Amino acid sequence: MDFATDIGKKLFGREDEGGENIKTHIEEDNPGVENLAVEFKDGVTRIKGKAKDQSAFQKTILMAGIYLV
Repeated sequence: MDFATDIGKKLFGREDEGGENIKTHIEEDNPGVENLAVEFKDGVTRIKGKAKDQSAFQKTILMAGIYLV
């Protein structure tokens, strides 16, 4: 899943080179994703991993989006 992050950066000044802050944020309340990898490059966040179910997948995406805005 890829999504643009420029809006959060412009509104709140958050930057996350490499995606480590987003990954830490998600891992604090692990929604059920194994082998989580987060990459932030050129204004796009790319999340990879194996979700145990659709709910875990959706929660991970929401958690990344909430961190960025």
